[in-house]
Formats: sequence, structure tokens, C-alpha cells
Amino acid sequence: MRPGERIVVFTDGVTEAEDRSGEFYGDARLESSVLSGASVEVVFRNVQLFMAGAASTDDCTLLEICYGPCS
Repeated sequence: MRPGERIVVFTDGVTEAEDRSGEFYGDARLESSVLSGASVEVVFRNVQLFMAGAASTDDCTLLEICYGPCS
């Protein structure tokens, strides 16, 4: 890893978070959020917004590991 690079680890509850119609948050949305440089706090907030109050059926865990300064 180079300074400023990061690794984001997540449980399946993130990609399998469902909205009220049963649609999954999915890999594509997660990848887009992470690659945009969003912090894990922002990614988690995006998942919550996507769920729009739907009940969570699994754990939803994100872990970010940064090398050197990360923004």
C-alpha cells in the first residue's frame, strides 16, 4: 500500500441491505460509494438512506484501514 490508500472491509449485511421493495443495496452501489472516496461514515449513511426506514435483517459492518493520511 502507498500512503493515502485504504482497504474497506464489509459484511454481507451491507450489500444485502434491502429497501422497502426488497431491492438489495448491492455490490455496484457499494463499489461506487467507496471508489468515489466517500468515508465509511458516508457509505453507511448512504445504506441507511437507501433502506428508507426498512427493517434491518442482518448486521451492517464497515471497516476502513488507511495507510498514512487518508481523507
